[in-house]
Parts: sequence; C-alpha cells; structure tokens
Amino acid sequence: MSRLSHRNPRDGDGFALVEAIAVLALSALVLLALLTAIDLVTRNSAAASRRISDTEAMVNGLAALKRDIEATQYFVLGADASDGVLFVGGPHSMGLVVAGTDSDSTVGESLVWIEAQAEGDQNTLIRSSAPLLVNTTGFAGAQLQNPVRLLSGPWTYRFAYADDRAGFLFWQNTWTASQFLPAAVRLEVLGAGGAPVVPAFVVRVRVDAGAG
Repeated sequence: MSRLSHRNPRDGDGFALVEAIAVLALSALVLLALLTAIDLVTRNSAAASRRISDTEAMVNGLAALKRDIEATQYFVLGADASDGVLFVGGPHSMGLVVAGTDSDSTVGESLVWIEAQAEGDQNTLIRSSAPLLVNTTGFAGAQLQNPVRLLSGPWTYRFAYADDRAGFLFWQNTWTASQFLPAAVRLEVLGAGGAPVVPAFVVRVRVDAGAG
C-alpha cells in the first residue's frame, strides 16, 4: 500500500504571505523612487525658473543703465567748460546728467546717481535721481529720490571710463577730466575671486565728449 504524503494547508498560506510582503516592499521602493524623481524634477524646475528670473532682471538692469549712459548730457556748471562738466566717475559709483525720461517724470535734465551698496549678503547697484535745478552745483547737495535696483546679487560692480583723446580708448577707474565727458563707460559684474559673471558691459557716450 503506497503512502500518500499529506501537505499542511498552512504551508501555502505562509508562502502567499511572503509573496504579499515582497510585493508591498517592491511597491514601496517604486513609490519612493517615484517621489524622489518628482522632488528632483521640482527642484530642477525651481532652479531653472530662478536662473531665468535672475537673467531677465540682469538684462533689464543693464538696459536701464545703457539708456542713462546714452542719454548723458554735456552740462557745464559755470559760464564755460573751464568751470567743469557735471559728471562724476568712480570705481563703484557714477553721477551724470541725463535728458528727461518717463521714469523720472521730468521734462528737462535730471541728475542721476548710480552706486553699489551692500544689502546683507547681496550687493545692489542702485539708481537714484533728482531734477536738475538752476542752482545745482553738484551731486553732494542734491535731493536724490526714486531709488531703483538695477542689479542685485553676490557680485562686485566695477566701473571704468574711457578717454579717447589720444586716438584710442584708455580705460581708467576714475574720471578726473573735469572739462570732458568719457567716451564710453564700462561696467564689470564680478563673482567670487573676481571672475566675470557676464562679459564686460560697454556703452558709448553719444554726445561730444570734448569741451570744444
């Protein structure tokens, strides 16, 4: 008489339970991988949006700076050019007279002061303006208003001014030729270690830079 092996029904139940646990674990891993991928995509999308926003802000700021420089006016403080032209140029600030613009809400010329200022861990290039009055003697006593952020970031801003009276552009960090306007203005936006963030931004002064 042959023996028949008797199988415990609970053995099948135990195997099914192991399979279910394995499926749940695998599903959890897939879900975790999916959530990680979604988080990575979200972060990359947010970073890309910030880069686009920063780029747009820089383009708009440089465009505003270009408009001011191109609108520079040759304004003499006294009766003739020997009394000095109203233009101040330093490595981190610049003062100039520009033709009236809609942003200034003025009809005639305006004083415009552009200066780099520290704001926490950011450095900001700020533009302020004031109407050019009959008794204006310089930028020191001007009531500058309407501050606008042209550029802002963890950068260093450095201006330079071109003298072309020798027949070529000679760049200097300050403008001391009181009877002349610079032929061009250059702005460098520098990151950590002095590396340029963007190519040097150069704008020609459109008016006759000489005194006569």
